[in-house]
Amino acid sequence: MAVTLEKTTKPLNGNQPRAGVPPPPYLGRSVRIVGPVANVDMNQSPHPKNQRGELGKALFNWYRNTISRDPLTRVSAPNHFADRRHFLTTVINQASKGKVNSKQVPVTDPAAMTRHIKAVARYMGADVVAIAKAHPSFLYAGSRYVQDGTAADEHEHRSPEELVQKFPYIIVTTTAWDYDKLQAHRHFIGDAAYHVSQMKGVMILKALEGYVKELGYTALRGVVTPQAAGVASGVGELGRNGLVINKAFGARIHMPDPIMTDLPLVPDEPVDIGVEDFCKICRKCAVNCPTNSITFGDTLLRHRLPVYQTQCLVAQSCGLGSQHLPHPGAAGARARAEGDRRSLLGGGESEAGALARV
Repeated sequence: MAVTLEKTTKPLNGNQPRAGVPPPPYLGRSVRIVGPVANVDMNQSPHPKNQRGELGKALFNWYRNTISRDPLTRVSAPNHFADRRHFLTTVINQASKGKVNSKQVPVTDPAAMTRHIKAVARYMGADVVAIAKAHPSFLYAGSRYVQDGTAADEHEHRSPEELVQKFPYIIVTTTAWDYDKLQAHRHFIGDAAYHVSQMKGVMILKALEGYVKELGYTALRGVVTPQAAGVASGVGELGRNGLVINKAFGARIHMPDPIMTDLPLVPDEPVDIGVEDFCKICRKCAVNCPTNSITFGDTLLRHRLPVYQTQCLVAQSCGLGSQHLPHPGAAGARARAEGDRRSLLGGGESEAGALARV
């Protein structure tokens, strides 16, 4: 199975692929780009369209005008609350954007700063943090994208090429969903595993964004495609289910807005953890998808969304793609419980073979 990028001849924002743009970098075995990459306006994707009522009254009313029976859902999910002010993420996203400190901390050793910023992110609660080298193909077109509040900034007029030249690094950080609670997917408990992790991620990124600005460097949000930055930085590989699969947490990680910055850093490299080979034989996500949004054949990445996005919107937050994916964390735990000393990712058994036992 190869994940490919569909050749785009008419991007949503009307811009054609620009001449002179360097080819996209190597993103690992799970991604193969087969045509010109055109930047897509995320505000023309299903979630923003539904927020504007462009996908019909039924879907709009279900998302925006229904109240959940579960109080945990009402305080952790981005909809279904009785009072929006109880949803912490709303408060965070609508907070005023802080200014960049005029007293810049000089960085003489980018490698040391990279270790430092990763340590800070983990101290703030991140489960995964990595650095990607920015590329124009990783960026959205059009205005900034956030679900609440605004991500407008003084650099919105710049083209993707200009942004990459001025802000060459991307900080990718995320949190993992609780494994046991995720098993109760399509239930309030399983949904809470997704939404609480999302809420944690928003708080961590807001704090890390402020930290970078306090160091005297710019931190842009709502600019970068999380999946592209995720595979470029080595967070994981792209799976059949359209999710970034991490070595430690499998697919149960959020991919929120990364931070694009001019803070001098050293980028990480894409990884090879065997997702390409494993997804050829597994297909559990496709079998269990209730809306048939995941293909059984070679996956085609359309506008950076590998699933059939409008179909999938109906089953948003279902967690199936993560719940049914065997992943190194679960396999490793079982191997340790059975006294299996062989490495999951090598040393006597292939990764696909080890994961097949889950």
